[in-house]
Amino acid sequence: MSECKHPRGSGHQKKIWDQARELKKEGTPKELALNTMYDEWSGYYIDIRPAIDRAVERAYSFNLGSREKRTPWPKEDRKLIETIVHENSYSLAELNESSPYPSNGLEKIPSVFLLQLLFERESLICMGQTKYKPSIRTVEEFCSSNEIGEYIVPRTMLGEYNLNDQGEVSARCNNNTGPERYVVIEFDHSSSSEQLSIIKHLKDFLPLVLVIHSGNKSFHSWFNGCNAPAERVQRFRQYAATLGADTALFTKCQLVRTPNQTREENGKKQVLHYFDTAKIPKDGEGVSIFDDYRMPPESSNDLDLEHDLSIKVPKIEALSDFMLNCKPEPPEMIEGIMHQGTKIALAGASKAGKSHLAMQMGYAVSKGEHFLGMSTRRSNVLYLGLELPDFSLKGRFEKIISKMPTDNLDSGPESLFISNGRGNWSGIQSLELMIYHCIKNKIELIIIDPLYKLDDIDENDQKTTKSILRKFDDIIEQTGASILYVHHFTKGKTNDKNNIDLLAGSGVLARDFDSCILLKESKNEYKLDFILRNQKPKDTLWLKEDYPLKVVNIERMKSGGSLGNRNKDIPKKNFTTDDIIKQMPIDEWIKSGELQNLVNEETGMGKSTFCKLIKEATDNEILKSKDSGRNKWYMLE
Repeated sequence: MSECKHPRGSGHQKKIWDQARELKKEGTPKELALNTMYDEWSGYYIDIRPAIDRAVERAYSFNLGSREKRTPWPKEDRKLIETIVHENSYSLAELNESSPYPSNGLEKIPSVFLLQLLFERESLICMGQTKYKPSIRTVEEFCSSNEIGEYIVPRTMLGEYNLNDQGEVSARCNNNTGPERYVVIEFDHSSSSEQLSIIKHLKDFLPLVLVIHSGNKSFHSWFNGCNAPAERVQRFRQYAATLGADTALFTKCQLVRTPNQTREENGKKQVLHYFDTAKIPKDGEGVSIFDDYRMPPESSNDLDLEHDLSIKVPKIEALSDFMLNCKPEPPEMIEGIMHQGTKIALAGASKAGKSHLAMQMGYAVSKGEHFLGMSTRRSNVLYLGLELPDFSLKGRFEKIISKMPTDNLDSGPESLFISNGRGNWSGIQSLELMIYHCIKNKIELIIIDPLYKLDDIDENDQKTTKSILRKFDDIIEQTGASILYVHHFTKGKTNDKNNIDLLAGSGVLARDFDSCILLKESKNEYKLDFILRNQKPKDTLWLKEDYPLKVVNIERMKSGGSLGNRNKDIPKKNFTTDDIIKQMPIDEWIKSGELQNLVNEETGMGKSTFCKLIKEATDNEILKSKDSGRNKWYMLE
């Protein structure tokens, strides 16, 4: 092979496009042009024949003058703008407050991180520090070089070069621009309040991903148009034009402002003011994501301006239609206790082994192994640890894996994912920024351990607790995954409380879940109780310790009884008041129900016997009693 006259590193993309174009202009036949270029580049350090094929094919198929005439965009309608603004009054503070990603962290998100969220891995994108010399590279190349420009094309690119409408070789041109991804709207001639009010209104027609300030006088709003029907996007742009949008941004290869980059001419940052990671385009996403959005109007007569677009309104439908349209019951991830796409609480007393049990469950589901005798559906699991250092988390999983069954341990791809947020966590917004990666990795179960570390919330405050739980609903809707959170019991004695009141914090926590698993422990004996909303009631499951695992206690399952009651199968004994006196605290009042549970746990004494003996003890002035509401209290005389 002869040595190529083009040395390594001299660049080939622009050269072969120019060469193909010149050969076409000279009248060289297509086949001869291909062979000529093959020969010239045959000694090059890499095989670029596919790139030559593409350049020649494009150059020889290009026909000047074939550009279609475009229909002009509609003119701005000031009367319509005034009506829209009046009905959708909106301020920058309200925009910030409505951002799913907390406003106090928006400006701190590095542009490098934003790029990786906004575009698919290995995507070719066009970016530049100026409008005149943008470059095309993969997202990873831009990020690793940290050469993030203040301008970006909000679509992916087809290649490094193509022919523009004049038949010239160009990197940034419509012919080199990929399919619709983000529809960017800018208003150059409106006040800030008008722009924000219109952006709020436009949220009803396409999913709003982000809003930035240009660093001068306008806001850029990015809408998800990926896989949207062409008619919807075209009508959206036409409607935006009537509301004063800059139609220059409707050009396929038009550069827009890069979020959180600095504007060179005045040194001001192009600040991100709103960000909804859930609306970022996702792989495999179809047109159904637009079902919840109104079709952009063709005229002002199509508008319903009295509807407050900030309020979610569920659809009203006849029962027969609801039954017909209702989604089918999702599959169970753990037999009898957990559907996919639901919320589950795993709660227990401090140091009862909640985290070990959550890890054991996550590993079993990731392998499709039985969990405490219940079958599981093999699913991708994310264990989000927020409490332990790396070495401790690793050690626990090593011990769990060493004791787990081995039937499926080596089959199939990796299905358990670990994310340790200790020292690397910024609250619920961190979890929201993980949504994209959960979808990418097809996560079906997210385990959060523990809940109290997830965000800086007061567990007893209903408002903040509801906010977190609503965000869980949003994450479930976006990912399709179940969320299981590990939580602790309320302080104090738990024996006299109903199961539903055992979880610490606001009563909202105790009533929001779809399933609740309660881990109870007394004197090295364990049991699981279940509160189930969507499945049949499930009997108590008795466990024993096989560190680091919990396993079913077969003998205990046969005997049943209360936690700590080891006397169920022992012949009845003759109980006396001494059996009650031994459980009495010194110089303290104790509630009747709590005392009865203590006595039952230690002796197996039944309720009727307890009532008989407690009366005997008070009659004989061994105990004194008092009434408080509907409760009776006792104390040693």
